[in-house]
Amino acid sequence: MPTSAITTPTVAEFVATQLHAAASEPGHRLLILAPPHTGKTHGVRHALARILTDHPTQRITYATYDQRAAVYHEQMVRSMLPTRRTRTALRPAATNQLLPNDPPANLVVIDDPVRDRDQAHSAIDRDVTWSWWTNIVTGHLAEHATVAVVMTPRHHDDLAGRLITRERTTLHGGPWNVLRLPAYADHNDPLGRPPGAPLPHPSLPTDRPDAWAAYWDRARTRARTDDWHAQYTCQPPTPDTKDTP
Repeated sequence: MPTSAITTPTVAEFVATQLHAAASEPGHRLLILAPPHTGKTHGVRHALARILTDHPTQRITYATYDQRAAVYHEQMVRSMLPTRRTRTALRPAATNQLLPNDPPANLVVIDDPVRDRDQAHSAIDRDVTWSWWTNIVTGHLAEHATVAVVMTPRHHDDLAGRLITRERTTLHGGPWNVLRLPAYADHNDPLGRPPGAPLPHPSLPTDRPDAWAAYWDRARTRARTDDWHAQYTCQPPTPDTKDTP
């Protein structure tokens, strides 16, 4: 039933708030995981526009799976900016490609580093992306630079999976602050939802949790079991767990 009491922020609002806050924390590492088509990139664009408005000298690199997509989103951000000066501070890039030359970036945002399931499930592509992260991105960072990765997880060994297992989360002594936004909330949900509450969807009214739940139920019936767990619960099954119901 519709209700005005629903105050769950949208994914775009949450991403924008978290990314803007992370940009003011030197050396911060932020990893946000959410299902596909939930407004992640919309939130990233608004955060970048706000960051550049507040800090015009910030040097930002924005990377996504395709150069054309990166340029498009860069142009969308530029259209929100008030002055020409800030419009020179944002550099688009494609995942797995060389990043812009000097000066190094104060902030790197990686927004969905892979295009689709096939790429995520390719061991070769996963190794290429990890090599890009370890050899190119890390060498592109200014001292105390902030990095944010916003993506849909698609495989337990994708970029998010390797950052969690190899560099570790803040809960296990590592640098990465991991925020998961599954289709149905777990305990300690970053959005403040009670367990089992559905995630808002940008194509649906903001006061209709029943419609959100119906959307995710339909997605679950269409998705493969491993894709549901990976993309929609944001907990990709490992080889030991993928056969577990």
